[in-house]
Amino acid sequence: MSEYNKQLLNKGTIIGLVLFGLFVIYYLVLGQNPFSNIKWLSTIIQFILLYFFGKQIAVQFFGSKKTFKVLFTTFMYIVLVYTSLFGASTYLYSIFVDGKFTQMHIIEALEGLKQAKVLMPSQKALLSSLEAEIKAMTSGTLIWGEVLNKLLGGILISLIYSLILRDKNIELQEETPIAIS
Repeated sequence: MSEYNKQLLNKGTIIGLVLFGLFVIYYLVLGQNPFSNIKWLSTIIQFILLYFFGKQIAVQFFGSKKTFKVLFTTFMYIVLVYTSLFGASTYLYSIFVDGKFTQMHIIEALEGLKQAKVLMPSQKALLSSLEAEIKAMTSGTLIWGEVLNKLLGGILISLIYSLILRDKNIELQEETPIAIS
């Protein structure tokens, strides 16, 4: 395995472990639902770590030849590693240690649904079907949804970071001039 791949795996693993650690802190220490509004702190930390780790790897291995493709690939490998690790560790935690956070999330979602029923009485059928979906939620579906959120957020932020950090001079040199006759 090349040093580049090792660095990608290491940095992705660090972010994945930090995210799982925050999940455990939210749930066990703070007694909060880790999938509620408190998860925004995890999202901010995830994006900050992705920026610094991705930039560090790109500078270390590509120097001043950081094209959009190289940066996006670097960021996406890191994103794939940490979302996979976060999803697997959270799911295993729910199976082997404590899966009560799913019930906590369902209770909070149903409370929010009660408020929505008061605000939107005309949408009774829609809210009833939503209530059935919430009650049928399992740890797997809850965690899968969170992994998809992290993955899609990672893709979006990788695009943004790649556009910001790319070396614009290289992009211009790679274009072929148009011949005018």
